[in-house]
Amino acid sequence: AQMTDKKLFYFPLKGRGHLPFLINAYGNLGYEYVHPEWPAFKSETPFGQMPILQDGSLKVAESGAITRYLARKAKIEGDNDEDFGHSEQVTELANEIMTSLGQAHYGGDDRKAGYKKLYEEQLPVYLKKAENVLKGDFFGSKLTTGDLALFSILNIIVDGNPTVLDNNPRIKAHYNRIASIPSISAALPHAGFSHLKPDL
Repeated sequence: AQMTDKKLFYFPLKGRGHLPFLINAYGNLGYEYVHPEWPAFKSETPFGQMPILQDGSLKVAESGAITRYLARKAKIEGDNDEDFGHSEQVTELANEIMTSLGQAHYGGDDRKAGYKKLYEEQLPVYLKKAENVLKGDFFGSKLTTGDLALFSILNIIVDGNPTVLDNNPRIKAHYNRIASIPSISAALPHAGFSHLKPDL
């Protein structure tokens, strides 16, 4: 397959394409991040939604499937059962946070109230859970998908509330550890627009 056959399709936004985007960058996997015309592109997708990963003739839908596909290529799934288990549970926690963020933004008539609940009630519980399973620099013995998954959703939330990690210094340190990885810091300016914010 030529380079042009390796593409990750998503809106020019930080959302469900953000984690695949970051794994592609971290693993130097060489997928081009493409923002197609929507809904014109819809008919070319397996399930009528994005993100979509194209790898030669293969097209993969569903952000979780794309995440695992790319993680396998980047060899960050976890080298043993323990690391894999730790990574998977934090990836699922990140998915829960993403769901709560979506509910805060889209779920009610009062967006400000939704974000207030997210910041003051839900996120502290999520961050405490994450802190409880963070044993060292990473959630496993080295960086795995879970580390990038938590970073990905927190990166979106921090864009809307820069002080949101201040009460959880170990998670904040983990966040900064990931943010300072050269491939990640180089990619972030190209990740798209942060639209999941209280004032948007």
